[in-house]
Amino acid sequence: MAHERKRTISFFITSKCNLNCVYCVNDTRHAGKEKAIDLDFAKTGIDDFFKNRTDIFGTGNRMIRFYGVGEPTTRMDLVKAIKNYAKKVKGKNLFVELQTNGFFSMDTAKWIAKNVNEIWISIDGPKEIQNRNRPVKDNIGTSDVVVQNIKYLLDKGVFVGARTTIMPQDVDKQIELIDYFNSLGIKWVYAEPVFESVKQKGKRGIKQITTVDLKKFVKYFVKAFKHAEKLGLYYGNFFTVNFDEPCNYACRSCLPMPQLTSDGCISGCDLAYFGNTQLSDFIFGKFDKKKNEIIYYPKKIDRIRQRNTKIIEECKKCEVRQNCGGGCAGLAYYATGDFLGVVKEFCEATKYLAKYIPRNKGCVKHLHP
Repeated sequence: MAHERKRTISFFITSKCNLNCVYCVNDTRHAGKEKAIDLDFAKTGIDDFFKNRTDIFGTGNRMIRFYGVGEPTTRMDLVKAIKNYAKKVKGKNLFVELQTNGFFSMDTAKWIAKNVNEIWISIDGPKEIQNRNRPVKDNIGTSDVVVQNIKYLLDKGVFVGARTTIMPQDVDKQIELIDYFNSLGIKWVYAEPVFESVKQKGKRGIKQITTVDLKKFVKYFVKAFKHAEKLGLYYGNFFTVNFDEPCNYACRSCLPMPQLTSDGCISGCDLAYFGNTQLSDFIFGKFDKKKNEIIYYPKKIDRIRQRNTKIIEECKKCEVRQNCGGGCAGLAYYATGDFLGVVKEFCEATKYLAKYIPRNKGCVKHLHP
């Protein structure tokens, strides 16, 4: 399924995090007071998404997703309240996705097992890699706790996928990573090269957004992909998210689907996690606390929908455009300063992968997280 099929409302629960990852995208995680989502804002967003604003979000199947520049499970009070309200609005068929660092208590794991349909855990590999990349704030390793929670949830029949970040020194270890995740019982893995943090508002211009050699990354990715196939494990990345079927949009961000930020804004992109962002074109609404309503910006919505392969000049003659959609919209905008820009290195990586990874087979059941 193309990634634009993922019709979800996302809640950026909090700026607070219990880890101190070496590559964290949240450049505000240690700065001042926690920002947590307003529960009234979340409820209004749910009402709009599921029933009130079909003029913006259309109709059809809907789900909720907990995400965040911080760690959602540090505010389980908000996660539980939002899930319960969404259940009242949507009914018994509510589908719940959680993206988390996996470093939580057994009580939280038990709640997840009963209330979450799909969980994606950020884990970078075996203990030596996980503990190096993703320690807690006093640099104590997190591997043991995260692995314990993964095994518990898998044992309870919960879908668990892995999101792994590839550092430059680990690019050639992708087959070993596949073997490790397979040993845990994880059968769905998405790996991304490490990206630079998206800063708040500031000077724009061309930016280097990864320290990973992408030519080397995709070369080793292909080898790992084929190895994973033999093990019955799916291995993907954000270059391949639309290889399953033709599309014109890179992802749901360009439709747009709503991401509710912890500072009261409606964002179209996971990377635009606060209203005060360099990715300002993705902010298409704001919560009015006094009126208890969300004010949407129609011109912004129209602008977002312009980012597709029929409009982006570089895409018009590209032979793989409909299995790409123009590439990650947020990263391209951040890297180039142009909302309709593309990252040339991403184009080259996608074209390389298209030579070796099957396309348009319609068999990928779990969309990119």
